[in-house]
Amino acid sequence: MTLIRVVRTVAALNLAYFGIEFSVAITIGSVSLFADSIDFLEDASINLLILVALGWSAPRRARLGKALARRAPLFRPAREAAAWRRLLASLRRQSASLKTTP
Repeated sequence: MTLIRVVRTVAALNLAYFGIEFSVAITIGSVSLFADSIDFLEDASINLLILVALGWSAPRRARLGKALARRAPLFRPAREAAAWRRLLASLRRQSASLKTTP
């Protein structure tokens, strides 16, 4: 199996796992699964960038590698903010259901 086929397969599997985990997370209201699904999406996007970069020259791939290393921490605040919003929404729903229970 060539490197391109391996990267393409891994990207497709990451996208599939993202879809599965995201839909389950939404269905059951799991913040943990939601955060994990976003991680699969990030992995798939990185694999797609690698797939594109495999056709580039070595210096150009090196620049991409440096750019990816710089941007990785940028996704963390968005993931954490989304997880906190989901957690707070879940807590509000639980609190409201406790108030209406006789």
